[in-house]
Amino acid sequence: MPITEMPSNTLPAHFLNPEIVYKEELGDCFQISWNRFDDDIVFEFVDDLLRTKDFIEDPIGCFERKLYVWRDLLDRQGMLQLNKISGLWGELYICSKKKGIETTWTGPSGSDIDFRSENIAFDVKTSRLKNRVIFNVSGIHQFDFNLKDVFIVLLRIDTGTENDQSINTLLNKIDRQLLQPSVKKSLKNLLESMPYTLINDITFICRDVRVFHVKDLPIITSATLKNSFGDNASRIGELTYQIDASGLSSEKLNLLLDKIPS
Repeated sequence: MPITEMPSNTLPAHFLNPEIVYKEELGDCFQISWNRFDDDIVFEFVDDLLRTKDFIEDPIGCFERKLYVWRDLLDRQGMLQLNKISGLWGELYICSKKKGIETTWTGPSGSDIDFRSENIAFDVKTSRLKNRVIFNVSGIHQFDFNLKDVFIVLLRIDTGTENDQSINTLLNKIDRQLLQPSVKKSLKNLLESMPYTLINDITFICRDVRVFHVKDLPIITSATLKNSFGDNASRIGELTYQIDASGLSSEKLNLLLDKIPS
């Protein structure tokens, strides 16, 4: 591929300078060295970089432009921060899909579940698009309430495409005046804690939406722990686990949103 070399002495220390190396079986290659051992954030960065439309024409130029977008993530707890902003992005994505749903949004205020109305509740999970349909569940009491219809909405997302959206783009699509006061305040505090680049320049696109009823999933609640461990169940303080929902039937998002009054 055509290669244009550029000075890279201004790059943050997380990356050693990108360079062109010759491999006998491949020819000239663009090589990136990473000086944080076993840090998953590098794979997210490179994936985003490779999806950029101008990468083939100007790989090092794209590298430097993308790095200045990602440096706030690289400097601020890496994957933990990426998961935080992708989670907020997912909740805002749902808010943007139906007028008035903001009144049921509880996520920013630290509620166990992200959206809740009188008769229905659902939590939003975001993950990168993979072959298997996998998501994480955190907390023992997240689904410890009596409602007939409780769902998990799984958004599988990508970065680095032409039609993706930032947190700020989605914020402009919702009516913040409809938010509950506690949610409005928590969202304001959350946004003020994030650098400009994370709100405006880190972007995602939703590739796939799956809606699962909680009754169809192996969800762990206080009741199931009590059945398994008796009185010792109270000794379990924290619980985080993965659910593989590959092959399970799912509903369409619009059918779920239709159940929530406007």
